[in-house]
Amino acid sequence: MNCRLISTHMFLIALFRETRHHEESEKSVTTTAIFIGRWTPKVLFSLKKRPYRHGELRRRFGSISQRMLTKTLRNLESTGSIARHVTRSKSVAVEYSLTHFGSTIIAPLRNMCR
Repeated sequence: MNCRLISTHMFLIALFRETRHHEESEKSVTTTAIFIGRWTPKVLFSLKKRPYRHGELRRRFGSISQRMLTKTLRNLESTGSIARHVTRSKSVAVEYSLTHFGSTIIAPLRNMCR
C-alpha cells in the first residue's frame, strides 16, 4: 500500500482496550498510545499477511536502516501490536507476527492512507 501522507508525518493513535476482571464484575478500559511513523504502516501491513523474520522485513523494504527497523519493531512490540517469537533450533531465529490488538490498527491506518 502506498501511503504518502503517513510516510512524511508522524501520527499518534490512541487505542482503547476493554478488559474484564475475572474476580470482579467491573470492566476497565486501558488506553494504548502508538506513534505511527514512516515505517510503522509498512511493517503492520506486511505482518498482516504472514510472520516475518527481521532480515526478511529489511530486505522487503530495501531502504530502511537496521537501526530504524529495530526501533520500529521494539515500539510495536512494547505496545502489544506485534509479538516477538524466538525459536531455538540449530540457530536462534526471531520471528515477528501481528497480534489481535495489532490487527485492530490496520483499519484506521488504511483509512488514514486513503
